[in-house]
Amino acid sequence: MIGIALLLALTNTADAFVFIGNPKLKIEAVRTESDLVDGEAYLDAVRVHKCGGGYTDYQIDQWIDPVEGWETTISGGNLCGASVKWGSDLLVESSSFQLRYEQVVTHVPFASVAGGEEELTPFVVESGSFSGSNPMLMVTLD
Repeated sequence: MIGIALLLALTNTADAFVFIGNPKLKIEAVRTESDLVDGEAYLDAVRVHKCGGGYTDYQIDQWIDPVEGWETTISGGNLCGASVKWGSDLLVESSSFQLRYEQVVTHVPFASVAGGEEELTPFVVESGSFSGSNPMLMVTLD
């Protein structure tokens, strides 16, 4: 069943996004310039945070290409964000540079019913000449 999202406005400081069914969660590294061509990272796990507390862990344990994107089906509910746990450095490259992101966990709060994004900073320029926007980790729900 394709996840259906309903926006629920709360009276406190956060918005909640209620997903009915089993939405697909997708993880993808992107840049505004759309110039990333390849990537590599070991994805240990994804923790999906529920609004008001609690979470569900999804053990992944596989190498992914974050530029190509990776997805899985998750349980629906009142979801506010995801934490992506890396088992290696995350590498992304374009035709002019290669970047290394060395953080163990990337937390992505859901800013809309479609998901959210978070800058992959700090990063190290492994090779080439970097300019333009910082790479982002997008977590989308469908």
